[in-house]
Amino acid sequence: IYHDSKSREQREAFNQHFQQTNIERAKVGLPPLDYCTEARHSDQTWAADLPECKATAAKPQDTNKPAAADQTAPPATEADATKS
Repeated sequence: IYHDSKSREQREAFNQHFQQTNIERAKVGLPPLDYCTEARHSDQTWAADLPECKATAAKPQDTNKPAAADQTAPPATEADATKS
């Protein structure tokens, strides 16, 4: 859906969808998805530029392992800051 997303709105939509997906997964007892892995599935160029994903970009991902706790949520966006 969000493949090769370039616009800010599309990336914010990806982040919102990612958060909602992890909320739904938690409700049924599934481990959260890894943010960087999902970002790479969405747009490899964008994910490679994300500071929090650069360390994992060079090494292959084991998709059978639960996500690291610090990568289960996308970075805060300006839209998040204005919601409070």
